[in-house]
This record gives sequence, structure tokens and C-alpha cells, in this order.
Amino acid sequence: MDAAKALVFYILREKSEDISKDFPNLIYDIRNAYVFVDVIESSPRSVTLSGDASYKSELEYLTTDKPEKFSDYSFCAKLTITQEDYLTFNKLRQFLSRHHYEYRIYSNQLHSYLPGDSDLVNLEFGSVNLKTFEALKKFSLIPIYFSQKNRNYYAINLTDKKVHLVNPHLLEFIFNKTIPETTMPELSYPVAPDLNLFSAMYDKHLIPTDFYEYYQKSTKVINKSNFDIDNPGRKVFVKPYILEFIDKNGEFYTYAGPEGASMLLMSKILRGETLETCLLRVLKEELGIAEDFIGAFVAHDIEFDRDREGRLTPRLVVFVYVDKIINKDRALQMSQTGWRSVDGKIPNITPITSQK
Repeated sequence: MDAAKALVFYILREKSEDISKDFPNLIYDIRNAYVFVDVIESSPRSVTLSGDASYKSELEYLTTDKPEKFSDYSFCAKLTITQEDYLTFNKLRQFLSRHHYEYRIYSNQLHSYLPGDSDLVNLEFGSVNLKTFEALKKFSLIPIYFSQKNRNYYAINLTDKKVHLVNPHLLEFIFNKTIPETTMPELSYPVAPDLNLFSAMYDKHLIPTDFYEYYQKSTKVINKSNFDIDNPGRKVFVKPYILEFIDKNGEFYTYAGPEGASMLLMSKILRGETLETCLLRVLKEELGIAEDFIGAFVAHDIEFDRDREGRLTPRLVVFVYVDKIINKDRALQMSQTGWRSVDGKIPNITPITSQK
């Protein structure tokens, strides 16, 4: 394989049932799955794969020789694949996304984990529309992903280094044209500070998928409930689930609960607050665990409960993602407490002490 045209990816899994059987079991699953990827040659620690007769890819299982940055993962395999062979890569990616174990894919070129959603085409491969790249490069945009479902490009902006959502309507207009503009503010806007966060945020539905839905608006809270979160005009309860981003793993994690309830707190949007300012108050003042949040997602379904006067009141279910949780001992204990007293006070927290 031509090293100049080779791309390197790492296939990762956090948990292992049996280190000696993990790789053979994965290869067995590939052989027997309907992914149309042929296992041409195999040895105990490496295989040659092909999803297209014109190309071959190498998958090598790493144990003691895996990179230090993947030390938290029990399973680590290195995929070396030619830049033109997107067909094989896409088949493998779809297979891994549907596997009963949770696999992650890390791009050695992008220095980032890929989104789990295989709808996003990885534009590192050679089978791309070069004229699109040329049109966007004039405005300092380098496309990284393309959504097949939403027909959107997500690109790195070379000026602010952030990930931008590209305006598909304006891109269609400038495509293959010579235009006099040197700047075009309506061509894109930022949706994530970097690629690693973009991947984690996309998988948690924190990234806009329609350009004009959030154009010239804050993208910090993605609202799928259609409830007015900026000016509710009535009493509204809020049930926030809080998760923390771990940069090394490129993923959000919770402290407790199989359903992602790291901390369960019933609060409400106070008079004069938006949902965003309400969440900031909850994090900073009521919980004291974070000064800000990366993004939040308001679920589609709205719950109802009765207030103190017995009136039916809507309750928004919100997933809140923070960069770092401070005062983690207190946060861990709060995660095990799903109630608050009627006067709004939280339970007394006994400091955690190490046990000999």
C-alpha cells in the first residue's frame, strides 16, 4: 500500500470480556455479518480486508504496543486503508456502529474521534467533490463531514479554528462560479469549538442540522420540544440530566444511573429567565458544580406535574453537557439523591472519606 495515500484509523472499545478472544471474535463477526467485507488473509493479530476488489486494507490488533492516548481502552486495533477506498471504510463503520459492543473510531489524520452516526460521510477519502472544496477554500473553510440525510457540510474554519455548519443554499449558488465577494458571513456559522467536541456533540444532538433554524441565534440549547424556551410566559418545571465531557475519550460520561441521570434535580424557570439562564443558575448556584455548560438538548416529549397549588404544569426534560464537573465528591453524592425538600433545599451532604 502506498504510504502517501494511506489513512490510519484506530478502532477502540472500552470494555473487554477476554483480551485473548476479542480480536478473533471481531473478525468472526465481520466474516459472518452482511457487510460484504472479505477477510482475505488472517493471522492471530492481523487481517487483510477488502470491501472492493480493487483495494486491500490492513487491520492489526494492538496490545502492549498501543498508543498511550488509548490506554483507557481494552481493545485497540489499527486500520490502514488507502485514501480511495471509502467503500470498505464505510461498510466497516456501519458494521461497527450496529455491533452489540460499542466501538469508537479515531482518525489519526484529524486527531479526533469520529461521530458514531455513519450518516456523516468522512471527507478524508478521495471520493469527494473537488469543486465544493475549491469553492469553500476561498472562504477559509475545509469540509470535514457531509450529512447524506440533511445534505449539509461541516467544515473547519481556518480563521477561528472552529467547526462550522455550511449554508447549503448559498453553497449551491456559489458552486462553480467566479464571484467578486471575498467574505461571505451568511455562508457558515460555528457549531463546535473543535473536531473532538463536534463528534461528541453531534452524537448527543447538540449540533444544528438545518442552517436557518439557528442562523444568527444561539446554538447552545438545541430545542426539539417546540416549547418557547426563551419566553415561556408561565410556570415551567425543568428536569436536567447532567453529563461531563472527557476530552481524552472524546465522549460525555455520567456519574450514576444506567439511564444517564448523573444528577436529578427538579427546578423551574424563574420569572425573567430563559431556559439557558435557568440552567446556568442551576449549575452555578443550586448545584455548585460548573460555571457554564457546553450545550443542552431539550427532549421532544414534555412531561406534566402538579405544582404546590395543584395546577398542571409542563416539565421540560433537558440533557445538559458540561466541560468539567467541580467538587466531584459532592457531585457524586448528589447523583445518588433524586429528591429535594419542599422548601427547595438540597439534602445535607456528608463528606466522602476514604475507607481503609
